[in-house]
Parts: sequence; C-alpha cells; structure tokens
Amino acid sequence: MASILEEQGKHADSELLLREYMKFYRSVHGERDPRTLDAMTSLAAALQGQGKSAEAEPLMRRVVGLAKESMPKGDWHPARYEVFYGELLAALERYEEAEGHLLDGY
Repeated sequence: MASILEEQGKHADSELLLREYMKFYRSVHGERDPRTLDAMTSLAAALQGQGKSAEAEPLMRRVVGLAKESMPKGDWHPARYEVFYGELLAALERYEEAEGHLLDGY
C-alpha cells in the first residue's frame, strides 16, 4: 500500500502508513525481529525518497546495529541493511563511512 501511495505522489500518506507499520511490528514482534527491521528500512527508504536522508540516517544506523547484534552469522538481512545504509551515507556525501558499509554489505 505504501508503495502505491508513493507512486501516486502521496508521500506524506505513505510515510504515515510506514510509521504505523513499523510501530505495529515493533510492538508485536520486538525491535530485533526481521519484520520490524524491514519496516524500519522501508520507512528510511521513503524518507530518503522525499529528500529526508538526514532523518533516515539514524533510523538505518539503528537497523544495522540491531541486525548485527541479533541475527545469526550468514543471514542475508544484515548485508542488505549495510548496503542500503552505505547508499544513504553516500547520498549525504559521507563517502568514507559509506564505503565501509557498502564493502561489508557486498
């Protein structure tokens, strides 16, 4: 639904829905659950898409940290989060930080 709202240019509605989605998964499954981390990542992507990369950065920093702490070695989720975080840092022109996360993710 949030993707459809984004395609329709209803960015504020999409962001609101993603915030509710994240809140729901966090309350039901906890912050370390992959579904919650995916919801947090979706929200960060929506924020970045609206030019709010600075607001998305602490959210993705949290996602990367939680994934590293809680997911088993070899799980593919942390790599995906690292890559997205690296891309976000690059968008913020924090290239040296971005490089480390991109290399770790890939």
